Amino acid sequence: MAAEAINNFLPRLVDIHNYASASSVAAKKTNWETLQKKVLRRLRVRLSKGQISDLVNAVPGAIEPVMIDIRRGIDQVMAGSRGPGSSTAPREMVEMADTHPHPHAHSGDMRLGASELDSRQLEPEVGRPSVSDEILRERDGRIAELEEANRVLGVKVDKLQQLVKLKDSRIRALTEKLLETGLI
Repeated sequence: MAAEAINNFLPRLVDIHNYASASSVAAKKTNWETLQKKVLRRLRVRLSKGQISDLVNAVPGAIEPVMIDIRRGIDQVMAGSRGPGSSTAPREMVEMADTHPHPHAHSGDMRLGASELDSRQLEPEVGRPSVSDEILRERDGRIAELEEANRVLGVKVDKLQQLVKLKDSRIRALTEKLLETGLI
């Protein structure tokens, strides 16, 4: 999930296929170690073996500081992509952010501190629809697509039922002819 979150902001940095969906402790540990080697070091996020163990074992409260550090690393990269010399992020990271910025990312999205995360929600910028409005529009669009697909499928089902009735009546007629001629 952390790899997917990073991938939303820096898609060229994370190869999602490197991370198998895992429920075993060993597989989760491998995923976190791979993420650390390939991605987190580029965001200047370091995890100790103890932290990885806590993450793998789902210790309550273990993920929050890690995600905050990841957010700060992404924030540095995104800030570096907005102006020359404004970041300490490596040049290739800035180039990644420049070529594939997240469509909903803007400077206000990732600037909350850890204590603010629990106490308030992000407020949309003036003139910019809120994330929930965008999600609702996407959901409504998806619902409209599914309703249209459902309608088309209903028409197809009706047509197939007509064809089955026609086939059945044709079979009955041919069976009657065979009976009349004495072939059956």
